[in-house]
Amino acid sequence: MRRNAHAKIIKQMNIGTLLKHIRAQGPISRAELVKTTKLSPTTVSVLVEELLQEGLVAEIGTGESSGGRRPILLEFQPTSRLAIGVDIGVQKTTVALLDLDGNSLITNSYTPDLSNKQVFLQDIVDYTQQILHASKNLEHNILGIGVATPGLLDRDQKNILYSSSLGFTDVPLYDALEQNFSLPIRIDNDMNAAALGEKLMGAGQKISDLIYVSVETGIGAGIIIDNRIYSGASGSAGEFGHTTVEPAGAPCKCGNRGCLGVMAAEPAILSRAIQMLAIGAKTKISTYHKGSPAQITLEPIVLAAKDGDPVALSITNDCLDYLAIGVANLINMFDPAAVILGGSTMEALHPLGLERVRQSVRQRVLPFHGQRTYTIIPSQLKDRVKIVGASTLVFSEFLDYVDVLTTEEDRDRVDDYRIVD
Repeated sequence: MRRNAHAKIIKQMNIGTLLKHIRAQGPISRAELVKTTKLSPTTVSVLVEELLQEGLVAEIGTGESSGGRRPILLEFQPTSRLAIGVDIGVQKTTVALLDLDGNSLITNSYTPDLSNKQVFLQDIVDYTQQILHASKNLEHNILGIGVATPGLLDRDQKNILYSSSLGFTDVPLYDALEQNFSLPIRIDNDMNAAALGEKLMGAGQKISDLIYVSVETGIGAGIIIDNRIYSGASGSAGEFGHTTVEPAGAPCKCGNRGCLGVMAAEPAILSRAIQMLAIGAKTKISTYHKGSPAQITLEPIVLAAKDGDPVALSITNDCLDYLAIGVANLINMFDPAAVILGGSTMEALHPLGLERVRQSVRQRVLPFHGQRTYTIIPSQLKDRVKIVGASTLVFSEFLDYVDVLTTEEDRDRVDDYRIVD
């Protein structure tokens, strides 16, 4: 029994290795896979045949010959497995059919009704059914439904206990989907999903320990430790926006004062700009915004900051420095290899925002962290991070490859048993 278990783990690891190389380096021949993976020709031949039967790879023609027969080339087939992703937002909810590369094959978006819990749930069901109907010829490839939602979930990750942004409590999200669909259903907090999306399909693909930070109208974080989502004891890890960075700061709707979200998110930038315009400060913001100060948006502030306007830079830098305090705290606490900064506000401020945070964090992390290699990088998935992340809640078994197909404990156990035939 023990030997069979080891053999299964080894096979799983080897399949993961082959998939990883075919996806990254394809089109590629079997002979090249033997060289790059160090697996035996027999192992490569047997496992490639299994991948062909599963439709995960395909033979797409022949390559150049180095003497003898021309090699048959293999290519990863991202549409061999599909998932329906649901990104629940306040202004917009998106439902899409995605492939293993994170490409959206079919997409539908709508404005959610946040005035009625039952209508809110029924809309999710209806739009998901529309995607399924539109993909009728591909339904045998669909592995499940992944949902990324704001708010706190119960420990089983089935229902929304509380979401301040949606304005709901006790939302039976899993039950509503299970009653209407026979597909497997995976639900997680949107920041966790975003972090997993960046890990598997974005900027964090080669990073096992990372933190994704989103800055928009609020601030949140998703934590990946040893290639897995870290949810905490009760499933509520990542409430980064409610960490205190200014004890005497502005009040937060959570009841605290000086939370990172109220000091550094987009509303904080807008509030500071309104104050400066109201007192008649001389600033290029007025050049880009001709209306009432109360109607200011982020764009004119960013344009003025990128023009080097001192007032605009003071506004954005003050908020970014608060963000940097929070990021430095994360680095000191979790020691991630990377912090990925995303969200619409960071996108708008790029590259000024990224450089300011990097500079400020460098001054605040422990000396050890300042000497070691860590990186603060922009999101690669950008505004698609949550919908892609929703799909990876379903896809993870295919996309984690070697690092997550088996746990560290599994890999340690098979060190003495790792065979390739």
